[in-house]
Amino acid sequence: MGLRHNASSGQGQEASSARLRDKRFNGYLRIRLPHELDAEVEATVVVYMRGSATVRQKTSDSVDVKAAAVLSAHGQRVASTAIRAMSVEPLRLGLVAVSLSQGRLDQPHDNLFVLAALNDGATLMGTTLQTVLTGVARLLPPAGLTAIQEFDQRHDRDKSLTATGLARTGSGQTFLSTWRPPLAPGRPQAPPSPKRDPRAAARLAFREYTQRRQLRRRPEAPEAYGAVIIRAEAAPGRSRFADRSIPCTP
Repeated sequence: MGLRHNASSGQGQEASSARLRDKRFNGYLRIRLPHELDAEVEATVVVYMRGSATVRQKTSDSVDVKAAAVLSAHGQRVASTAIRAMSVEPLRLGLVAVSLSQGRLDQPHDNLFVLAALNDGATLMGTTLQTVLTGVARLLPPAGLTAIQEFDQRHDRDKSLTATGLARTGSGQTFLSTWRPPLAPGRPQAPPSPKRDPRAAARLAFREYTQRRQLRRRPEAPEAYGAVIIRAEAAPGRSRFADRSIPCTP
């Protein structure tokens, strides 16, 4: 994955952002990796990065809840892509995608899962999220940059894959950061439900995890994500645009 797309005018960038609202992106988080849709999202991110300050501002302002859901899902997908390619560049693109989606998601705390996956990817490659962020920080919208910085300041255990209901599976070209909710001692493994939003399941698992550890919101916890510790599971009707179980042809 490289910065292979040419920058374009503000008008072209707006059209690129609008493309993310296409129904082809329904269920984007769940489709196989890699997929041709990944290149379309990457194109939007790269044009944003290469654009002028005016283009970047227009792009950020044009992101709505549907485009934000796709950008957030892309951030989680490229966390796995980075490990498969053993390249830090997808992590940088992922941070840009997350920053553009920040503050516009249907579920405000969904980026917590994405940042945990990106943080884990950085760790596996012998670097840190802060180091990866340094390379793109000047390009990010202020709200997105602040949210990422606050996440990075959390205790290691609170930004781990385990804490967010994710786990590593596979290796090499099959590596994936995917959903594996932590179980309470003695609790049998429940069969997965195809109708459930995977991030809704992870939210519930994260809530159970923090309750078992008797975690409470701490004064130094970032306000952007602290509430996720005690929030209830999202209702099915609030599932994200990019995660809905609408059939998607590979």
